[in-house]
Amino acid sequence: MAELKWGVLGCGLISEDFVRAMRQCQHKHKVVAAGASSTQRAQQFVDKCELTGAKVYDYEGVLNDPNVDVVYIGLMNHQHKEWCLKAFDHGKPVLCEKPLAPNYKGAKEIVDKAKEKKLFFMEAFWSRCFPAYKFLREEIDKQAMGPVKSVFANFGLDILGENRFNADLGASPLNDIGVYTVSFAQWIFRNEKPEKITATGKTVNQCDRWGTITLEYSGDRKAILIFGGVDFTPIDGRVTCERGRYDLPENFYCPTRVIRYENKGVIRCNQRKIEKVDFNFDNFENDKVEYNFMNDSGLRYEADHVYECLRDGKLESSNASHEDTLRIVQITDEARRQLGVVYSQDKE
Repeated sequence: MAELKWGVLGCGLISEDFVRAMRQCQHKHKVVAAGASSTQRAQQFVDKCELTGAKVYDYEGVLNDPNVDVVYIGLMNHQHKEWCLKAFDHGKPVLCEKPLAPNYKGAKEIVDKAKEKKLFFMEAFWSRCFPAYKFLREEIDKQAMGPVKSVFANFGLDILGENRFNADLGASPLNDIGVYTVSFAQWIFRNEKPEKITATGKTVNQCDRWGTITLEYSGDRKAILIFGGVDFTPIDGRVTCERGRYDLPENFYCPTRVIRYENKGVIRCNQRKIEKVDFNFDNFENDKVEYNFMNDSGLRYEADHVYECLRDGKLESSNASHEDTLRIVQITDEARRQLGVVYSQDKE
């Protein structure tokens, strides 16, 4: 496949970063169509992102364009399901931003439709395409420091707009950023089904503000996950093993460094082996783009992963499989149930 031609649905900030990051990809990508709520907004997006030759449409127009090989959906949460299903009906493979759907029922409908149409589909858990995540996977699979015992993740922001606290739109801190902590735990534990899920936190008007999720797995293993949309917490992740631990000290969901602590059978900290492993972006010095969000240059890894999946004829990603997607939303559904968070889509 010489070039992968993208159609973009939704012309917001994350879509801007996605198409800009493509310029640093290893494979060849091109945005050939952009769709927004109006063609005027789509044209502004094309101009701002300097997408030479890209056609502008409303959402439906992108799906009707025969030159589009794959659709990237960067719309608001509550619009994901509708436009995933429509894209499949138009024969288009899809990369859809997370969260895929507000609840399991909606996510299952999307996955089932993709399978029915025999089309590639992936939920955009871009974290799993980062070299640091691949390093962790290799280390854990070979039990470099013994079996995994625990996973810890924190993710709290104090800059979420009020539209991110809107149960009618299926939007809340749990769905927007808490899902990253769940994805991290499930990545480490290879999507194992937790034996027990416990969630506590604060809600206002049936919408979560912050919370803690504890996942208990077989063999006395656990994940402790903290999320929130009201204060700026550390955004870090840790994986503890029998003989040490791995730290993702900053931005665990888009990491460029892993710190490896090996205990070597001693208690004293100064006798531990500490190794810092850095994963700087390729060609970073030439990437002059000012991205909207932290480390969004790393969206290149996700775009290249989709390229490789389509090139190889795959219908789902090994990084973020359909089963991964459904397990994660089952966990967040149960957390919401315990917190008392109800989305309008739950009543359908």
